[in-house]
Amino acid sequence: MQPVQDDALQGPSAEPVRPATVAQCHEVIDALMQLVRQLQQQLADQQQQIAWLQERVKLDSKTSSKPPSSDGPASGNRAQRRASGRKRGAQKGHAVKRHPD
Repeated sequence: MQPVQDDALQGPSAEPVRPATVAQCHEVIDALMQLVRQLQQQLADQQQQIAWLQERVKLDSKTSSKPPSSDGPASGNRAQRRASGRKRGAQKGHAVKRHPD
């Protein structure tokens, strides 16, 4: 929704025109009140859309039913991590604790 600019609010030089009569003052006030209502509605709509978009940003394949391919390049998986240089399994020097049978 685009705000409507009223001719009573601005003159040809884009400077505010001062109303000459009380009736013109009321017209300007009414136009400003309408503009405020439109801007309030526009703000509420945009806040609702921002909240919805923020919730969408949080979603990925782990927190929704989206497939992993839709996660994008930012979320890598274990296979794409760099190798640490260590071999798999128990490391040298690690003491093995055995449970008595």
